[in-house]
Amino acid sequence: GVVWKPKMHCVPAFTCCAGMALWSPPAGAHAGERGQIMLLPTGFYMLGGVLAVLASVILMGFMPALARWKVRVLEFKFADTWSSWKPLPSFLGFALLSALVLAGFFGPGDPISNPLPGFIWSLWWMGFTLLCLLFGNLWPLFNPWTGLLQVMTAATGRYRPPLRYPIWLVHWPAVIMFAAFAWFELVYPAPDDPPRLAAAVAGYFGANLAGLLLFGEMEWLGKAECFSVYFRIAGRLSPCQWSMLNGRLIFRLGLPGHGLLRSEWVSPSETAFVLLALATVSFDGFSHSFFWIDALGLNPLEFPGRSAVELANTLGFLTMFLCLSAAFAMAVKLGSITAQQPVVPGLVMAIAPIALAYHVAHYLPEFPIGIMRATKALSNPFGAGLNLLGTAGLNPPASLMMDHRVATLVYRLQTAIIVIGHVMAVMVAHILALRSTAETRTIVVSQAPLNILMVLYTLFGLWLLSTPVIS
Repeated sequence: GVVWKPKMHCVPAFTCCAGMALWSPPAGAHAGERGQIMLLPTGFYMLGGVLAVLASVILMGFMPALARWKVRVLEFKFADTWSSWKPLPSFLGFALLSALVLAGFFGPGDPISNPLPGFIWSLWWMGFTLLCLLFGNLWPLFNPWTGLLQVMTAATGRYRPPLRYPIWLVHWPAVIMFAAFAWFELVYPAPDDPPRLAAAVAGYFGANLAGLLLFGEMEWLGKAECFSVYFRIAGRLSPCQWSMLNGRLIFRLGLPGHGLLRSEWVSPSETAFVLLALATVSFDGFSHSFFWIDALGLNPLEFPGRSAVELANTLGFLTMFLCLSAAFAMAVKLGSITAQQPVVPGLVMAIAPIALAYHVAHYLPEFPIGIMRATKALSNPFGAGLNLLGTAGLNPPASLMMDHRVATLVYRLQTAIIVIGHVMAVMVAHILALRSTAETRTIVVSQAPLNILMVLYTLFGLWLLSTPVIS
């Protein structure tokens, strides 16, 4: 045989390579669709977003003319000619929800094939929020309780609830319900499991139907039912505002967010609700980051599943909410003390654009796929081979975000949405402060701590979009 003898000049090269292999540092890795985003200069996007929000803060400080500026709103009044069919959309919503719950219990066990998970998490939680942002609060028209309540009480005429809603409760039931909903979505091990999701939806519907019957539609939906509160806040960001006055329908059209400029007293419970909405979507992104998984001492490439981190995520979600609430309270109080002025009424409404911007940006990458999957499942709700909508043969792609061009476009849209939300928040806070006092220096001093918090949260939000996440 042939014996190979290495030449002397190969020995140093071999020794060097072996030494480098033994010394090599830990390798960074990513999972899921963020691999394409990590190829982008995300640091420049983050810097640009922070500078844009900071520039809006500085610009607001040099615009005392805003004190004399009145937001122009076009108002149209219509006669109430739709009272007879007003319950119809709500009753149709109840019928659809009932069919979906039945499909959850008796339909396919696969969350992708069953229509309930796709409808709740894509078409409704993301899609309906977008509708409210564009066209105003539509939830009073489509909620599943109003029509059913009117049908139930049609024989007896006007329904009189047996109990009076306690004044001290204000929006605290809505806060508790939304926290439970957020925990189910973010922490519970199987939020997509059709039977479990169907049981949760049915339980939520029944509990709120009991609340309506006990305390009345106006009080319960106005204060206690969490999605009535949530979609009402989302609707205030829309250019379209709807209301009823003396039996007449009033439609107002103005700049986006003009509904937030109503200077009014906001209860602590409503403040907690807005901050909880922001904490929910923030922790949703944070809990999937390598930073959080590493803090829990887990390998992100061998994630053990939600059940292994249920307690940790529960505490993390609660901590996120408490820290955000404390930061907001300290910023508002510090500004009030420094400027020697009372706290601006309704200032927490300036946080609403940030919360809704994060909501849209966070769910945007999966929204198109979610729509297609939900539409396909709705055509065959019980797995019986039906094609009710003609979409049973639809084959959604595994992930649009694997395409570099799509990932780049979506990331830029997400960045723009978050920056626009923060800029709108700065403007709303400044205009609300201007209505309390016309002195420019006082306004700048009182808003400085809150503006600093908004700039820092912009950086945090853009970091959430850019950091590696687990699938």
